[in-house]
Amino acid sequence: MKKFISLILGCCLITAATAQTNYVFQKSTETYQNLTNSISLNNGTQWDDPDFQFNLGFTFFLLDIPFETVYLGGYGGSDLSNVYIDDGDYTEELVFSPLYLDLIDPCYEMDGESGACSNISYKIEGEPGNRICKLEWNNVSIYGFEPDAILNMQVWFHENGNILEYRFGDNNITDDVLEDLLDEEPLLSLIEAVDLLSETGQALFVSGNPDDPSFSQISMNDEIDPESYFLTGIPSSGTVYRFIPEGVGIHEHGNLSITLSPNPVQNMMTLTGADGAKIQIYDILGNLIMTEIYNGPISVEQLATGTYVVKITTDNGCTVKKMIK
Repeated sequence: MKKFISLILGCCLITAATAQTNYVFQKSTETYQNLTNSISLNNGTQWDDPDFQFNLGFTFFLLDIPFETVYLGGYGGSDLSNVYIDDGDYTEELVFSPLYLDLIDPCYEMDGESGACSNISYKIEGEPGNRICKLEWNNVSIYGFEPDAILNMQVWFHENGNILEYRFGDNNITDDVLEDLLDEEPLLSLIEAVDLLSETGQALFVSGNPDDPSFSQISMNDEIDPESYFLTGIPSSGTVYRFIPEGVGIHEHGNLSITLSPNPVQNMMTLTGADGAKIQIYDILGNLIMTEIYNGPISVEQLATGTYVVKITTDNGCTVKKMIK
């Protein structure tokens, strides 16, 4: 079993608690559209256990962890992370996946096929403050079932409100293939943040019938039955799983008019329009450095020179600013 699954299986043995942002889950049905004019990560080459990365174009918060770069891991590229993961010891903070499967190009090392039959690509759409970065696996297969088993799926990162979406397209996974697949390992759709050093973590799971799923948010001190967090099938084409930070509306983030000055900052940071807001400052690695309620300029004299992310949370939503010291 892969790294983060084993962490969840053992979570009932860990008693350390962790603060967390709660999420609202929405399942909807929308017409699936393949990406066009997107940037290919495999560039027409066949792939198996790829090692790709791309930049979102903005700072995104997921389970309170800020990041701008997304890494596609070696397990078929279906597990995404905010940090690069190699085959050594795992202490990563964040792993997430629409369907945790060992994906592969359906033409990989196939006789007579020199190029890829699938595409992993991304594109960024929209104006600053309301951008969406879209990642797609197009016409990919599952290791051991290639080239016949084909599926399509996307992950959307919404700058507005830090909303994450899993979107599922056409697939031809038969009942026989699904049965064989589930015999090998569980089918997971999840988001997980884990710190192995402090033995803390939290996770979001979509489970059960993929077209009428259950949603769970757990901490590593919760006692759980691991088998209750598996999907029983592949979501139908047009299925959308949407994860919304509690208290954040889809359009509220764009209505916040907050400015940070000066930037670069030396000793005092001023946030115009943020009176009474909760202020959280993170370093570039995602570590929470300080938390305050804004009642005027904040002293950052003690911070080392570098780049920081400032998360500003009000009753109307939240926004993030990049601060340079």
